[in-house]
Amino acid sequence: RGRAEVGALVSACRAAGVTDLLVLHETRGQPAHHSDNVLVPVSQVGTILKHLFPVPRPQTRRVVTFANEDDVILVRNHVYRRQGKTVELEEVGPRFQLRPYLIRLGTLEQGDAADVEWRWHPYTTTAPKRHLLSLT
Repeated sequence: RGRAEVGALVSACRAAGVTDLLVLHETRGQPAHHSDNVLVPVSQVGTILKHLFPVPRPQTRRVVTFANEDDVILVRNHVYRRQGKTVELEEVGPRFQLRPYLIRLGTLEQGDAADVEWRWHPYTTTAPKRHLLSLT
């Protein structure tokens, strides 16, 4: 996205016929990382990610894996080969992690007017604190 404004980015996507736009944030060139747990409706995030990709062709050998591990979505890209009765997986990249923090109903153009369906509240997660206090 570079220095493009959100409105210009949405207009460019519409002109190109893009139906879905996933916005990822980073801080000072580093992907944003939060150490606290995130409690996201997993089925909802799975549905969002599932609809980002078209239905694959039957001869496709590429597999994109979205795995939930401690409320962090691990994204892996593999190519598989069949050799007789065995199947070999080879990771081809890219690999990265996603940590959702906001799910809005509506489009990016609506901005703050869109209803927030889910939001990560980092300072209200008290489970790790309770766990640490119970060890003493």
